[in-house]
Amino acid sequence: MAYKLAFLTKSKKKEWHNIFCLWLSAAKGGHKRAQFYLGTCYDNGLGIHKDTKEAYKWYLKAAKQGHMESQYNIGFFYSEGKLMRQNTLMAKV
Repeated sequence: MAYKLAFLTKSKKKEWHNIFCLWLSAAKGGHKRAQFYLGTCYDNGLGIHKDTKEAYKWYLKAAKQGHMESQYNIGFFYSEGKLMRQNTLMAKV
C-alpha cells in the first residue's frame, strides 16, 4: 500500500507521514524493501525528520538481507565518509 501511495498515485502532494508509518510497520516485520524505503525516508526527510544515522541503520538491515540498492547506499556512506571515516575499501565490499 505504501508503495502505491508513494509511487503509483498521480497526486503531486504525497501523504509522506502515512507512507512512512506503513513502511515502518513492514520494516519492523523484516521486509527488506520496506527497510530500504524507510531508510530513504530518513535520508531525505520524507514523512519524518531527516536522520542520517537512522537511514544508515535501515539501509544496513536491508543490505544484510541482500537488498542490492541498500548495499549500494551503504557503500556510498563509506565512500563519502557519511557517519564514519571515509573508507574506499569498505565502499567496494
